Amino acid sequence: MKLYYFPSPNPQKVKFALLELGLECELVPVDLIEREQREAWFLALNPCGRVPVLTDGNVTLWESHAILSYLGDKVGKLWPTTPAGRADALRWLFFLSGHISPPAADLAFNRIAIKLIGGQGDEAAIARGEKALPEVMRVLDASWPRASGCLATTSLWWNARMARCSTWWRKLPSGTATSPRCAHT
Repeated sequence: MKLYYFPSPNPQKVKFALLELGLECELVPVDLIEREQREAWFLALNPCGRVPVLTDGNVTLWESHAILSYLGDKVGKLWPTTPAGRADALRWLFFLSGHISPPAADLAFNRIAIKLIGGQGDEAAIARGEKALPEVMRVLDASWPRASGCLATTSLWWNARMARCSTWWRKLPSGTATSPRCAHT
């Protein structure tokens, strides 16, 4: 197996799943800053030009949640075995993709990542994220999935942590740190 990887949230949760499942996997770095994801060799793997991408024999998957589902099914661990359990896990992964990740990405990119490369954040994207994120986090906090120990729950936890880290980062006085430290959030 190969995981085409950059240390951003979606590839990281796949990397963590591989480690937790005890799977050997070659990490292939893809430098997003150098725009390697737009090179022909990478676009042949994922025409959307995004990481992560997992290859396993004849299988090539992109989209972190599809990869998590595949890995759980492949190994038979950390993934529900019943149709109802899988549907619940997928529901939470879809909730994450549709409701948490977009505003969290708006905030994280425009408050943190863009500054690391010397850019200016998009204030409209920041405002969109600030407006949307609190409500979906309340839904998550009130309805935390019961699929504990499942890759879906791990993915939700990771992204919720990043969302809260993004909000925490905004509250720091200017110049306090060069990168967020979210170990205790």
